Amino acid sequence: MQRGFTQYQAKYFAHFLTREGFEDGDALTQSLSSARVDLNPHQVDAAMFALRSPLSKGVLLADEVGLGKTIEAALVLSQYWWSRQRNLLLIVPASLRKQWATELMEKFSLPSEILDAKRLKDITASGHPNPIGRAESIVILSYEFAARMASAIRMVPWHLVVFDEAHKLRNVYRAAETSRAAVLRDALAGRHKLLLTATPLQNNLMELFGLISVIDDTYFGSEQAFRAEFGGREEVASQALLARRLEPICKRTLRRQVQKAGLINYTNRLAKTFDFTPARLETDLYDLMSAYLQRSDTIALGQNGRHLVTLMLRKILGSSSFAVAQTLDKMVKRLQGKLIIDDKTLDDIDGFAEEAPTPGLQAPTAPPFKYAKPEEIGLAKTVLNVVLPQISKQVSSIKDLEDPKIVQRIADAAMAAQKAEDGLLSTVTPEQAKAVAAEVCKQFVQRTIAIPMLTITPEQHVSFGFRRFDVDLKSWNYQPLSRELLIQILRTEERSVISGDAGGETPSRLEDYVVAKLIDVPEIDYDAHADILYDLAGQVVAHFRAKHADDEQVRSILQGHARQIAEALVVQMKRHMWREQTNYRVTQVSAFDQLKPQTFDGSGKDAMRDYRSPPERLSDMKRFIFVGFEKSCYSMAKFDSDPERRMAVILEQDASVQLWMKPGPNQFRIYDEDNAPYQPDFVVETATDKLVIETKRASEMANPLVVRKADAAALWCHIANRANGEGVGDKPWSYLLVPETAVLSNATISGLMASHTRSVDADLLARYVLTEAA
Repeated sequence: MQRGFTQYQAKYFAHFLTREGFEDGDALTQSLSSARVDLNPHQVDAAMFALRSPLSKGVLLADEVGLGKTIEAALVLSQYWWSRQRNLLLIVPASLRKQWATELMEKFSLPSEILDAKRLKDITASGHPNPIGRAESIVILSYEFAARMASAIRMVPWHLVVFDEAHKLRNVYRAAETSRAAVLRDALAGRHKLLLTATPLQNNLMELFGLISVIDDTYFGSEQAFRAEFGGREEVASQALLARRLEPICKRTLRRQVQKAGLINYTNRLAKTFDFTPARLETDLYDLMSAYLQRSDTIALGQNGRHLVTLMLRKILGSSSFAVAQTLDKMVKRLQGKLIIDDKTLDDIDGFAEEAPTPGLQAPTAPPFKYAKPEEIGLAKTVLNVVLPQISKQVSSIKDLEDPKIVQRIADAAMAAQKAEDGLLSTVTPEQAKAVAAEVCKQFVQRTIAIPMLTITPEQHVSFGFRRFDVDLKSWNYQPLSRELLIQILRTEERSVISGDAGGETPSRLEDYVVAKLIDVPEIDYDAHADILYDLAGQVVAHFRAKHADDEQVRSILQGHARQIAEALVVQMKRHMWREQTNYRVTQVSAFDQLKPQTFDGSGKDAMRDYRSPPERLSDMKRFIFVGFEKSCYSMAKFDSDPERRMAVILEQDASVQLWMKPGPNQFRIYDEDNAPYQPDFVVETATDKLVIETKRASEMANPLVVRKADAAALWCHIANRANGEGVGDKPWSYLLVPETAVLSNATISGLMASHTRSVDADLLARYVLTEAA
C-alpha cells in the first residue's frame, strides 16, 4: 500500500532535502538558506575557502575594508553551528562585541553571549562548573579578557576560534611570552582558527609570518627560515613563491576586483570636517578636569589602576558633561566610604586595558602572614595594598618602615581604611593593628629591594636637530620592482599579493617617497628638519639615478623600498644628532615600589623545575618555570637563556647576596636616549650595594642596542645615587654588563663587580645638569 504525504509534510521534506541532501562541495547550503542578508559571490567564495581549505589548522581572510569579512565569518560560524559543532569562540576588540552579537542574531539567527568579568562572576555564582565552555551559544570575548582567561580557554575543545581585527597579533613572533598575543597563541594552539583582517601587512613581511604562525607555527618553518627565503629579497621568483605558498591559507579580495565584476557599486566618499566650538563652561570643565587628572596627590584614582581610570575619565569627558558628572559623583561617594578605586573596581571596565595581565600561576609577592584571625589578615592586606603605596611617597627610605612612629601612622591609616568593611573595626584593637602593621613592615623590608621611583623632567624646552652629512651609500643595492608581476598579482581574480606600500597618489618629486617615511619617526619634525630631510633624500635619489638612467626605475626602487631606505637613513642621522644642554630636575616620587605580581603559564608537562637543573635542551629554557630559590623576592622565575639561570645559581650561592629578583613588566623604569624602555635581567641587593645586572652573549657586548641600553642603565644608577643624597645612608647603585663567558660556577658577585661594572658615559652625562627637587 503506497503511503502519501500531506501538503505540509511534502513541503517540510522538500525543505529538509535542500538543506541536508548535498555532498561536501555544497556544505554551505544549510547556512545560506538560514541567512537573512543579501550575499555577494565573493563572500560565499571566501566562506567556501575557509571550509574547504586543505590546511586543517585554519585560514586568513584578508579582504579590503568594506567587503564584508563579518558576513564571511558568520557564514562559517553558521555552518559549524548547524553541523552541531558548537564550541565556538569569537575574540574581538572590546568595542565590537555588541555589534558582533547583534549581527549574528539578526542576520543568521545564531545565539551568542558576551562574557566579561561581571558576567563570568554571575555565571560562576550560579554554580556552573565551566562558564566558558558551555556550548550553549557562541562565546564572544574581548582580546583583553580572553588573555586574562587563557587558562580556562585552554581547557575547552573549541571547534573554531575566530579572531576579528587579527592584525593585533601580527608581532607575536617577536613578542614576550607574557604578551597578550603570545598568551592567546599558546592557549589556543592546535585549535582550528579563522583570522580576519583588512591589513595583514603594514610594515614588513615578518608581520605576515606572525599572523600565519598563529594558525600554524610550522607552516613557514622557523623565523630564520622565513627571513632567509623571503626577507629582503626582491627577485620575481621569490615573490611568486610566496604568493603560491599563501594560496592555501590566505584569501584576499580587493575592492576593484568586486567593482570590476559588477557586484558592488561603491558610493563616492567625500570627506567633510565639521567644527564644534565648546562653550566657555565646557572649556573650563575640561581644563579643570585635566589639571585634576595630572595631580600626583589624588587618592581617588588610586595607584594600581591610575592610568586606566585616567583614560576612562578622558573618554567620558569627551562624551558629555552630564556623563562625567555622574562618574565624578560616584568617585565622591567612594571617597566618602573610604574606598579607593583599585583593580577590583576596574574589573568591569573591560576593554580599556592596554596590557591585560597574563593568566596562569601567580607568583606570591610577600611571605604568608602567621595570623589566623580573618580580621587580622584583612588588615594586613590593607596595609600592604592600600597604605604602603601612599607611605612610600612620604618617607625617604624603606628603612623608615622600622620606625615605631611610622608603624603607628600605618596602623592608624589601615584601621581608617577598614571602616567600610563590616565587622573588622569592632574586633581589631589599636594594639592588634599596630602589631599587624609592624609584622607586615618587617616582612616587607626583609623581602623587598627598595627601587626608588624617579621622574626626570627638563626644566626648559630641549632643542635638538641633525647636522648635514654625506650618506654612506656604498652597500645600497636596491633593485627596481617588476611592474608586470605587481599588475598580474594585484589584478588577477585567482590570486593576489599583499603590498604594504602599493597604491595611493604618485608624488611629483622622487624625494617625497623617502621624506614621507622619515617624518613617521617620532624624533623627526618636518617643519624643523625639512631642509636636512630633503638634502638626504636628494643624495639617495642622485645615487640611484647614477645607476639607472630611467626615472621610472628609480621611482620603482623608492616606492618599493622607501621604508627600508628611511630606516637606514635614521640610523645614520642619529649619529649626527645634536642636542642643546639643559637642566633636568630629578624628583623621587617614592622611596620604594611594591613588588609587582608576576604570572606564569604552568600548563605544560613538567613545567616546574629546580633552578639548579638545566633542561636537557637549552633551547627549551623559556618553557620552564624554575623554583627552589631561597634569596629571590619571588618563589618562581623564568629565564630566557642558560646564562641567566647560571647567574641565578651564583646569586643563591654567594654569601654577600641578601636578595635578588628578575623584575617584571613596568617594575623597573629605565628608558634609553630614544625613549625605548629597558628591563634588565636582575636586580640584586648585597650587604653593601644594589646592583642592576644584565647578561649577554660575548658577541653582543658591542652591539649598538646593547650599548645604548647599558648607558641608560648606568645613567639611571648615577641619578638614583644622586637622588638618594648623602643623608639617607642607602646602598649605592651600580650597573653590571656581564658576558656569558664570565658566568661561571666559581664566579662571585664581588669579582663580577670588579671586572664588569659599567661607569656612566661621560658624553651622555654631559647632556644632563641634574638638579634635585627641593
